[in-house]
Amino acid sequence: MKTNGFTFIELIVATGVVATLIGLIVINSLGAQRRSTLTQNVNILISDLRSQQTKTMTGAEDHGVVTTGYGIYFESDEYTMFSGSSYRVDNQSNAVVTLDPTVTMTTRFPGNTVTFLPKSGEIFGYTEGLNTITLQWTDSMERQTIHLNLYGTISSIE
Repeated sequence: MKTNGFTFIELIVATGVVATLIGLIVINSLGAQRRSTLTQNVNILISDLRSQQTKTMTGAEDHGVVTTGYGIYFESDEYTMFSGSSYRVDNQSNAVVTLDPTVTMTTRFPGNTVTFLPKSGEIFGYTEGLNTITLQWTDSMERQTIHLNLYGTISSIE
């Protein structure tokens, strides 16, 4: 008399295949989360750069006072949007934006600062080659680098 069913070996093989597929799905979804977090931080930074440049070009007032420009001061875990021709830590109108804890930032701008010139929106003290901001996922080599040109326009994101 013959009975139908699975042997123990067949069950082990089937379980191994399912476990492998689940492992691949989990690993792939973690990579997507990293890319999403990094991209989200980059998009917010780009929006803030454009906002500071636009305020400079339109001559926006800061608390009723006409300023000599706007800019952003960068640190590894946050950046500060400021008004005026240079960053001052005691400026009451500074706005600090904190990055996701899994993301770090480096910049090659002199003094870690980007300041836009009134009316033209050009970057004050622009130096070719010292015009990048890099955001990197702390636990991997995944990164995105923003390149700005003299006119404060994003020339590329790598």
